[in-house]
Parts: sequence; structure tokens; C-alpha cells
Amino acid sequence: MSGNLSNFKNSKRRPGPNNERSLGMANPHDKISFVIALRRNPEHEKELKEEIFERIERRQPHMTREEHHRNYGANDEEKETVKKYYLNQHFVLKNPHAQSRLLRFEGTVEQVNQAFKTKLEVFEAHFPGHGVQQYRGNVDDLSIPKEFHDFIQGVYGLDEVPVARPLYRRPRTIPQGIFTAPQVAQRYQFPNNATGAGQTIGLIELGGGYTETDLQAYFQSLNIPPPSVSSVSVGNGVNRPGMNPNFDGEVELDIEVAGAVAPGAKIVAYFAEGPDSADFLEAVTQAIHDTTNHPSIISISFGAPENTSPQGRVWEEQMDEAFQDAAALGITICVAAGNAGSGDGDTGDHADFPASSPFVLACGGTRLTTSSEEVWNDAEGATGGAISQVFELPAYQQGLKVLKQSGEEPLPMRGVPDVAGDADPETGYWIIIDGQKEPIGGTSAVAPLWAGLIALINDSLQTQVGFLNPLLYTRITQNQAFNDITIGNNGDFRATQGWDACTGLGSPKGVQLLNQLKQIVPQEVGATNEMIPTQAGYSPVQALVRLMSNGLITDPQIASKAVDLLDTIKMRIEEASGERMTETKTTSRKR
Repeated sequence: MSGNLSNFKNSKRRPGPNNERSLGMANPHDKISFVIALRRNPEHEKELKEEIFERIERRQPHMTREEHHRNYGANDEEKETVKKYYLNQHFVLKNPHAQSRLLRFEGTVEQVNQAFKTKLEVFEAHFPGHGVQQYRGNVDDLSIPKEFHDFIQGVYGLDEVPVARPLYRRPRTIPQGIFTAPQVAQRYQFPNNATGAGQTIGLIELGGGYTETDLQAYFQSLNIPPPSVSSVSVGNGVNRPGMNPNFDGEVELDIEVAGAVAPGAKIVAYFAEGPDSADFLEAVTQAIHDTTNHPSIISISFGAPENTSPQGRVWEEQMDEAFQDAAALGITICVAAGNAGSGDGDTGDHADFPASSPFVLACGGTRLTTSSEEVWNDAEGATGGAISQVFELPAYQQGLKVLKQSGEEPLPMRGVPDVAGDADPETGYWIIIDGQKEPIGGTSAVAPLWAGLIALINDSLQTQVGFLNPLLYTRITQNQAFNDITIGNNGDFRATQGWDACTGLGSPKGVQLLNQLKQIVPQEVGATNEMIPTQAGYSPVQALVRLMSNGLITDPQIASKAVDLLDTIKMRIEEASGERMTETKTTSRKR
């Protein structure tokens, strides 16, 4: 097989930035890692996104992990074949995750050059949000065995061009109208009878780190008990505060905003080594398929204009497939929509990715004062928002119009953002970064703000609302659940009544949104009367469904015994609390 190689169609390197220059060949002895992405199991005919929308329409429960892995994971035989081949090329397998369609290998530059029949060079260029960077990239197309062309979708990481940047902004001077995160939550009427208990918020971090000292000082300043915060390494990434202050700001902003509005939620930061295509993809995938922490919400505060990746749309479609996995499993993904207006820092109009994926909740930005709210657009930046050039118009946005400076027209492709929140650095958030209290803003703050709100909603409903977009656009009364932002623009797009490409549907009215979701979410996730929690806690069937959906119970016999055990536990809890069930328990349940 090693002599039967051919050019891989999805590996052609796109030109880097205009200021890119080559510094020569990469050191052959340097270590390098890369990620191979495999296709979904070809034996399952239905596309995953088709099943996602069918389940929502038919009010069926979220997919279990076992069901997803069986129908939409990688084909085990194909995965094993690829694994064995590259192990025989003397690479080391770094992430043998059973649920993932990704394989990360590590070796030397020389091994890569030989195995893929390419040449790795070192390049240098200036990137917005990163400054001058040196990185490796493949000069020639990659070659892989012909037999692999059908089931390898992409090879990522050999080109280390940054594909995303942190999306927070610091004000140029210390402004007067700064809020704390709880004050913003209060303005948006977040539910105050929930804490996010039982929920896990996953944070995607592409560098930087946090310190316990900063977190203790921040939450103490708010008189809030510090939430449970832990870190997970992705590839070679670790929590590394102090090495990159810009990325430290992103990490601590994410933790502090999410933790302040949902202090009962567990927070898990997934640390990738850097912002290249392989690390970003693996961080998202690892968080979605984490069977230890089971995040119910994931917040992403990194992004860049669409088609930034060296692999272009191939990588973005790969990421979108990961977001489809999350939607199928009932995980909500909140993503910052960008800080550079309708152009996203480039010429023309550009949506920010990954906010432009139809399977994430894209979070735009507003300027919030004590008396008003409008589109964020000032000297510090402007909310991202535009029309995708990659993703088709999703069903839930069918029939919408978009208001541009030149007039109104039908929305032709995926429109960004979906929702909004306070993002202007002049009216932003007090946080603590690297020991210093400072104001900060950007749509980076809006993604964890919405993640915290969804944790509160999940806690209140005792379920995972999951993929929210179809519900927000088609099932709720929007003018009751959102503050409709009708003043301002982000460059080429203008705010108007209803959805617009500046602030989406608007900023949240938390309690009203919860009350509306309360009427539809139990049906949407396939709940029956048995699954509705009582005052004493989960019903046996509800608890069992949660265990099965997390992949903790897959055997039917064990499931049957679990129901019996949960029946007994529930009865004991009710006896201890003095809450007797009014319904007569069925004694004819099959054991």
C-alpha cells in the first residue's frame, strides 16, 4: 500500500497572507503532530443533519452517545486500517478516543515529508490578533494511499496558519459605564431561582491560561462562591497562564462571565496548544465527545472570517460536522460573532466562522446602558454580522429578509448572528486578568454570557435544551423573549424590527425565554409524564434516560435493573422528605 500513493484532493495549500514569506525548510528533526479526520459510517444512509431536524419536528429525544457512535461515528474497520498504516510509518498515536472520528499522530518533520511525499517549510507573516507569527506549512500537496481517498476527509495541522483569534476588546480608556457580569444578567432578567447546578459549561481555549488566585479574587469581589473549574488538555495544550497575556484575557473572561451568572455549573476549559486548524477542530470534538465531564453547553470565543483556514471550506465543513454531533447529542454551542463589523476585518462583507455554522448559536454584540440598548459600533469595534458565503440558508431562517444600507432583500444564505448581548468595551464587564482588575468587552463576553443563561434554563427545566436555533426562530414569541434591537448598524447591515444581521433576534429576556421554552422543550426532547421531575428529584425513567443519553448505560438488562434501583432510591428520598407520591405505584412492572 505504501507504494500506491496519490495526491489527496483536500490537501492543496492555499496562499497565506499577502505579507507571508518563506524562511526555508523546516528542521527535519522537529516534532510535529497532525490530525486525520475520517468520514461518518457510510452504512448509515440518512444524513445526521436530516435526523437532527426530524427529531425536533417529531418531538423525539436527543440521540444517545451509543446510538450516535453506532450510526454516525467512523467505520471501525476504516479507522483501524488508517491507524495501522500510519503506525507502521512510525508515527505515534496521541488520542485514541473511541467516540471521535479524529486520529492525532505525532512524529518528526522528516517522517511527515516521507510519509506524505511533501515538503514542510517555515513561514512568517503578520496576523490580526496575533502579531508576527512563524509557522510551518506543506509546500506540496499531500499524498495518501489510494484506498484511503474515500474515507479520509482531511489532514490538518501540517499547515500551522492561525485560523482564529480571541474575540474580546479592551477599551482605550477606563470608561464610566462598566457592569459586573451579575449586573448584566440582572438587566437581562436571568432566572434568579437557578444556579446552573447539574450543568457543565465547556470552554474552548486555543492558548493562554488562568490562575486560581485570579479566580478566587474575582468571585470574592462579587461575593459569589467560586464555581468548580478544571482544565482538560487537548493534544499538547495545557493551562499555561503568563505565556500569552492576550490569550489569558480570553480564558479568564470566559470563566469569570460564565461562572458569575451560573455559579452552580461546573466549568471545564479545554486547552489546545494553539489556534491552528488541527487544534481547534480537536478541541471542539474532544469537548463534544467528553464522556467524563459531559458538557451540556460549549462556549467558543474565537473566530475569523470564513475561508481563513489553509484548507478553506473543507475544514469549515469538518467543523460544522462536529457541531452537528453536538446538536444530535443535545449540546448547545454558543459562539462569538466577531468584533470587526460586517467586514470582519477584511474587505467586503464576511461572516465570522465558526459563528456562521448553522448548528451553533451565533452571539452578536450591543451597547448596553442603564436606559437603552443599541447595536455595538464605535471606535473600539463593532459587532460581527453578515451573510455566510459557505453555508446554505437553514430551514429555521427561511423567509427572513436582511436590511442592508442599500435596502432590504431576501436572506440568501445563513445569516449571522442569532442573538446578542452586551459587548461594547465602553459598557462591558469588570474582570480580573493576570492579577489586574480591568474592563473588557467584545462578543467574546456574549458567548459565555449566553452559555451561563442556558445553564440556568437547563437547571430550571431539568433537561438539556440542546440545539436551540429552530425553537428560537419558529416556536417562541420573539418579542416577548427578546429585547428587539432596532437602532444602529455594523457597517453594511442595519438593525430593524425582528431578525437582523447586527444583533440577530435581540438580547435575552431571560425569565420570559425560560417560560416559553418550558412550554415546548419537554415535548421537543420527547418527554412523557413519567419524565417530568417531581419535587423530590428526577423520576426513575428521566434519570435513566439521562444516564443512557450520556452513554453510561447501554445494556438493556442493566437498564431494567437500573429502573428498579432508581424506583427504590426515589421512594426512600420521598419518605425521608415527607413527600409521598399521590399516584399508586404499578406493581406489575416486569423485573
